[in-house]
Amino acid sequence: MQNSNTNRIGVLCTMFVLALLVGCEVPPVGDGSNGGDDHSDNICTNGVDDFDTNGICTNGVDEDEGEELEPPEPGEDGQFRLTLTMEGLGDIEAMRVIVIDDSVLYSRENAPFFDINTSFNAVSDMNPDVFVRNINEGQQVTLIAIEATGVTSDIPVNDIRFPTPFNFEFVGWAGDIDDQPEDGVATLEMNGDKEVTVMFQAMPVIDVVKINENNPQLLGGCYDVVIDAPPLLAFPTDLSIDGTREGFCRPRFAGQVKTGTTFTLTAEDSNGCDAVSGLCTEQFDRWEGDPSGCGGNRECMFQVDTDTTITAIWRDNS
Repeated sequence: MQNSNTNRIGVLCTMFVLALLVGCEVPPVGDGSNGGDDHSDNICTNGVDDFDTNGICTNGVDEDEGEELEPPEPGEDGQFRLTLTMEGLGDIEAMRVIVIDDSVLYSRENAPFFDINTSFNAVSDMNPDVFVRNINEGQQVTLIAIEATGVTSDIPVNDIRFPTPFNFEFVGWAGDIDDQPEDGVATLEMNGDKEVTVMFQAMPVIDVVKINENNPQLLGGCYDVVIDAPPLLAFPTDLSIDGTREGFCRPRFAGQVKTGTTFTLTAEDSNGCDAVSGLCTEQFDRWEGDPSGCGGNRECMFQVDTDTTITAIWRDNS
């Protein structure tokens, strides 16, 4: 009898050791009442749902718990793809963005705009256009939007004309950017494939005409022009159209300016005035057109947010 008990204990011990070694493949010793539905704290008694895909007991712990998400694998040669879409809003045919892949996140003031080793121009003549570039994994990238360097026009500021092939302005970024430290600049890190869209729109047109209402052979008087424009998102060396021109007497000027540009026009009765008597045969009458509030005031101030046309009208009183 003693030997029988000893053998039974030996068998039980052997089964217990095997259970510990192989996990859930051998149930624990007992009467079977805890085998699958009482959710006790015993190892491997929480039902088959607690087995992982390899048949190992998890004791109620999710096999994915605590695992970190792996970043996407780089593409060819340890690089990710940057896709830049140039999207023009409305009737626009040209845009420009500087893309700088460098360890430094540049601002507009210190960016290496002309260093071909660290930057390139993405210039579009289509609507829209897409540029793709492979960049090393972990590389910092700075995107800088470039607006017009001036305006294609005869706007008379300090006797300077501003010809340029680009008459557009920056609207905004969309897509996989990390930060926007300043207007027209976006930053990102190449820890995966990135898709970024930059949106532009055409600058509004300003058109100023002057006439003599009752004598078409005369052109009316002159006026002073003051322009106050928002800063262009451009190269640091680009000229601004801000400035003052006094005694502008040409019959017309027109061009495109950045949205928000303010004009102040002040009419003078200069043409046809008698130097001795001081009397003028052409006297200013009124402003007509989009800035309707100017009326008969000699000074007309208005902000250009959309295409704007204004006519300065004089009358010949001779």
